[in-house]
Amino acid sequence: MDKAAVFIDNGYFKQVLASHGTKYLRFDAFSRWVCERINAEWYRTYFYDCMPYQSNPPTQEERERFSRANSFIYSLENLPRFQVRLGKLIKLPNGVFKQKGVDIKLTIDLLKLSLGGMIQKAILVGSDSDFVPVIQEAKNEGIIVFSCFSRNPGCGIHDELYKTCDDEIELTTDILKEIK
Repeated sequence: MDKAAVFIDNGYFKQVLASHGTKYLRFDAFSRWVCERINAEWYRTYFYDCMPYQSNPPTQEERERFSRANSFIYSLENLPRFQVRLGKLIKLPNGVFKQKGVDIKLTIDLLKLSLGGMIQKAILVGSDSDFVPVIQEAKNEGIIVFSCFSRNPGCGIHDELYKTCDDEIELTTDILKEIK
């Protein structure tokens, strides 16, 4: 049976879950479900995110938010077959927050697993067209790449990314309720 890795861009996945009214999801159950859906053995899940921003010195609210996020990340790190990759959240001079390093970490992991022959299928839970070049490279190595996304408003997938992936797994409210 083919092996599959799941790559979760949590910035996107949080939007998907919120749009479906889902506040809690068992990430290991989700990973098993998507792999079963494509008839593959679950190899590993890679989870990408950033810890919340903290000013210097942090406010009480920032400390509490950071503590909750830290507990969540700790719980994921203790799941079998899970790898957490954290980037940094920076605050731009105009007050806008921007993730740094998340996409490149996902790109490196997908490329390494593809070139190393560790997987035959990849499931991307993300929407960013920045992933198109690495998906092309994975496909060149014989990897079948699935886009896992939602059609709900605010959860769209970039058209170029959608066209580049080999197949799709659409997330619906009923599916997410079933996975809980």
